[in-house]
Amino acid sequence: MQVNDANGAVLRPIDSKGLSPDETTIAEVLRPAGYATAAFGKWHVGDQPSFLPRRQGFDTFFGIPYSDDMTKDKQPEIWPELPLLQDDRVIEAPVDRDTLVKRCTTAAIAFIEQNRRRPFFINMPQITPGSTPRPFASAAFRGKSNNGAYGDSVEELDWSTGEILATVDRLKLDRQTIVIWTSDNGAVRRQPPQGSCAPYKGLGLRHFGRSHARALPGALAGACASRSRLRRTLLLARSPANTRRIGRRAVATTEDRRP
Repeated sequence: MQVNDANGAVLRPIDSKGLSPDETTIAEVLRPAGYATAAFGKWHVGDQPSFLPRRQGFDTFFGIPYSDDMTKDKQPEIWPELPLLQDDRVIEAPVDRDTLVKRCTTAAIAFIEQNRRRPFFINMPQITPGSTPRPFASAAFRGKSNNGAYGDSVEELDWSTGEILATVDRLKLDRQTIVIWTSDNGAVRRQPPQGSCAPYKGLGLRHFGRSHARALPGALAGACASRSRLRRTLLLARSPANTRRIGRRAVATTEDRRP
């Protein structure tokens, strides 16, 4: 997936590539174990039907199938309007990008409330600040920060995280819920600057977590880790046998078929 159909760096609308249906995702391990599974936000590992979240172990999906800057005006003869999906169905196109964080947060909270009495897994890649020159934010946050549109967007992310954590606490699920918050690229490199990764230099990955659960035997705190290791650690805790299947084959095309 590192090379799209146009030999570029990331997947684009209507690309034939995506996350292989033969790859084992966290959701595909947890769902048979009784977990409700959901994805909210940006799904950027293939927008064709065979690559969408419902084919990758998720019971439900609400969000967009690629980055918020991949809009029809960039390639009007080829790309569609940026769609908002509910599961596999387009419910809005073009989507109002200013409302996405709020709507995805509302959907995630509703999912938690609906599944409070069973184990659940949520994957929530937030859509903003994204890759647009002016990051989006809802009316409640637009123009409210001291750092322009970028600051408005980041403050809404902070609000979103707080609302989800508050929901977990309100439902008294905090003692049995692991929350992992990550950032992939850090602030974008634009002039004028729209943010920074200070005190770090360049682009960077951040991990933060919250759990009142007992640590796994032999676990270490404060060590460096990658998201791939987080995935294996969580799956090992849930189903040790399935960790051997992770990483077999990460890429497929629309020409591929299951055996």
